[in-house]
Amino acid sequence: MKRWPIFFLLILVFALHFFRLSDIPPGLSNDEAANGYEAFSLYRTGADQWGNRFPLMLKGFGDDRLPMYSYLSIPFVAAFGLNAIAVRLLSVVSGIGLVFAMYLLGAVLVSERAGIIAAVLLSVTPWFFGMTRIAMETPLALLFTLFFVLAFYRSSSHPVYYILSILAALLSMFTYHGSRLFVPLIGILLLADRIRGIGIRHVFAPFRHRKALGILTLAAAVMGVVLLGYTVFVDGGITRLQQVGITNDPTILDRQNMIRSACASALPSTFCRIIGNEYVGYAVQFLMNFMHHFSLDFLSLNPDQAKGLLPLVGFFPLIVILLAGYGALCIFSTQGYHQLKVLVLGWLLFAPISDSLTGVGQYSRAFVLIPPIILLSAVGFSWILQIYRKLSYVVWGMIAVQTMMFFSLYFTYFPVYHAKFTHDEYRLVLDYVKRLSPDTYSNVYVSRRFFDSKQYMFYLYYFQIDPRWYQQPGSKDWHTESNGWIKVDRVGNWYFMDGLPGVREVPDKSLFIGSQAEEILPKVNSHELCTKFRVDLVSQFYFPDGGKAFGMAQSNFQENVPKECL
Repeated sequence: MKRWPIFFLLILVFALHFFRLSDIPPGLSNDEAANGYEAFSLYRTGADQWGNRFPLMLKGFGDDRLPMYSYLSIPFVAAFGLNAIAVRLLSVVSGIGLVFAMYLLGAVLVSERAGIIAAVLLSVTPWFFGMTRIAMETPLALLFTLFFVLAFYRSSSHPVYYILSILAALLSMFTYHGSRLFVPLIGILLLADRIRGIGIRHVFAPFRHRKALGILTLAAAVMGVVLLGYTVFVDGGITRLQQVGITNDPTILDRQNMIRSACASALPSTFCRIIGNEYVGYAVQFLMNFMHHFSLDFLSLNPDQAKGLLPLVGFFPLIVILLAGYGALCIFSTQGYHQLKVLVLGWLLFAPISDSLTGVGQYSRAFVLIPPIILLSAVGFSWILQIYRKLSYVVWGMIAVQTMMFFSLYFTYFPVYHAKFTHDEYRLVLDYVKRLSPDTYSNVYVSRRFFDSKQYMFYLYYFQIDPRWYQQPGSKDWHTESNGWIKVDRVGNWYFMDGLPGVREVPDKSLFIGSQAEEILPKVNSHELCTKFRVDLVSQFYFPDGGKAFGMAQSNFQENVPKECL
């Protein structure tokens, strides 16, 4: 089959991703701003925002994030500056790579036609499109994971690909925390299946004749294990799980206590202690979370679980889920497709584990679920093309209609009505302050009472604060909370507070930034004209849909009360 369709598709995918990349999604999330500023800091100083030189783990907000996205974003930041396009370009490139990798995987496991169909279906999947337009690590980690799988399959005939598969696996595991559990499980499954098929002697036979290759492969594996072990057990690699894991959910303990109390009045105490045990509660919650990943509600029907990512649609078009179901029926009811069966079953079994340890399903952590569903959908569609030719036109029509509806919503409705979920308020207010002369204000006080989203990072990003200065002692005040999260309370003359201070507690000409209705307007109205301590309204900021964002006011001390007040 000619390959021009896949290259045409890649060009189209790039064009759609690059279109209005700087302003859709509007604003940036705190993770996007952090990934961008870390790249900016590494480019300028060779250190992260906290001054750690070439770290294997970024201290970040106290969540010990992995550094690969920021490292690989350095060329884009160096070329285009610190802006939304530069920060998101790596994710766009990852998206193009994912489309091509899905084509290759489909071609290897099924057929050339199935590979092209898989690439097309992935390209029009809302979940894929939304995630690969924001600066998040998961698309990049998934791309490395697919390269790892493809290299492993290739290694059966070219042993040098063992090294490439190990390197791809390590890159994935140094990109996203979830890969550290998922990738080794997939690797063990694939290796075990190969050993079962041809025997362990044949698996390692090539290394007996090419000892240098065997030593190099072993060295790469050992080096990876050592580095991974260091970052996990020494450099705080499990901090993130401790912060967001289900063991931090107090409702689970409350539920178990209620179960134990209700049980005690009717059943033996030993049995009640078992079913009311906290670890039983965690196990039950994990299983409930795991199963939720395969519900239609999660995969397709719930448009409210991805606010700020997708507009009024689920992760997958319903037709893709139906095709996946038909594809599963086709391959598991016939002989053949052994590699595909092993990979799909293993992937579906292992992919939700990391996310299930934290909740019922989060669009970034569960993103790794996409490949097996797309592969099954491609198989199902391929069979329809072969057996039910006329029905395939209906399927194409349904895919086309859902795709046009999604893109029209994404480029029109989404930037207007989802700006409040993508922290566009910080772009609005910080761009305004940047236009002010520094001589017109003294200190700036930003309230996190209603907008607790790591405000200091937005200040660093939008003002492009010099990392060399920020890394110096005295440039900032910060503290670590009991759960490990870091809160920065001051950067220079900018203060980030749980609530705005009183006007008598701040220097003259101080700026107050906070919620319009709850914080700024009451502060302005409570200090009338006839007082030495005035607060003047500077500006009010609104989301594109007219919703209230931040307000800004300024202290104005008067030596004398105006004559009209006497």
